[in-house]
Amino acid sequence: MQVLNFKKAFFAKNNVRKLNILKVMVKEQILYERFMESLRRKVSSKTLMVKMLTDILMIEKDAVYRRIRGEVNFTFSEIAIIANQLGISLDSIVGTASPTYRPSHLKVNRHGNPTDADYRSLSDFNERIKTISERPEAEIAEICNILPQLFYADMEAITRFSLFIWELTINEEGKHFQEITVPERTRKLYQELFHNMRCVTSKFVWDSMIFQYMVNEIKYNLSIHRMEPEDVLLLKEELHRLLDYTERICLNGKFDEGGIAYLFISDVSIYNNYMYVACDDYYFSMVKVFILDSIISYDRKFFEQTKICINAVKQVSTLISISGGRSRTLFFDKQRKIVDSL
Repeated sequence: MQVLNFKKAFFAKNNVRKLNILKVMVKEQILYERFMESLRRKVSSKTLMVKMLTDILMIEKDAVYRRIRGEVNFTFSEIAIIANQLGISLDSIVGTASPTYRPSHLKVNRHGNPTDADYRSLSDFNERIKTISERPEAEIAEICNILPQLFYADMEAITRFSLFIWELTINEEGKHFQEITVPERTRKLYQELFHNMRCVTSKFVWDSMIFQYMVNEIKYNLSIHRMEPEDVLLLKEELHRLLDYTERICLNGKFDEGGIAYLFISDVSIYNNYMYVACDDYYFSMVKVFILDSIISYDRKFFEQTKICINAVKQVSTLISISGGRSRTLFFDKQRKIVDSL
């Protein structure tokens, strides 16, 4: 009788253990399915998803297809990498996120002395933008109080000046302007990135003081001997080139690469740079920090709020590309006088 009771207790415990294991397996499967659902919501196009996951995980396309078909599951480390890169909230998937939480990550590179990880991050971002640039419905929009790199990526002195100001934000002592160099690999990657972005329909809203802000920075750094008079002359020459280039874009209504360009000048002050990139099944928004870095969010609500913010500022701005000939002439004449004050 005791032996029978022991057997019953043993099998009962064994069944409970199996049941607990089964519950854990079911819960894990539910969480995995939630992750896959979040991934499909984030990137609904299978072709785009495969390309992005190939770049993010650095694995073969066949391996990505096997994971998407469910033949092989993503590993936990792969899920963590994907969630980080695409802004998928794992807290939301497991049900622990606050309703006001918006997933985002700070994209910071060591611009002056990049590591392999920095180059890999920039290359991955380039690939995503290149894929988006091939979509006819894609669009970029940005409101700026700092000149966007997209306009001056091919200009050596202005690029160095941006890096120079970035150095001052991360290092109290900073460097002298003449100590600043842009690594050749960095230059090529950024030129490729902005070439791809200039293939996309773009809307820019600039602060009316955008050139004045930069001229003020140049004058101040000259006054405290972080720059030399010949550096200022070099920047002055390039700023005039930048104005000529921007005016030509406004007249043509598009970049040389083919992307339609709308440039608005805001009638109100702009206090930060906000940007979004979007196509039918993929989007993200960015907030500029530390001059050259960004906080990136792939959250839908954050994206929509960024779009509302940009459109609101656009409503109190003047379009100077294609139309608005008189306003365009007045704007560029004024900016040239500001640059001439250097």
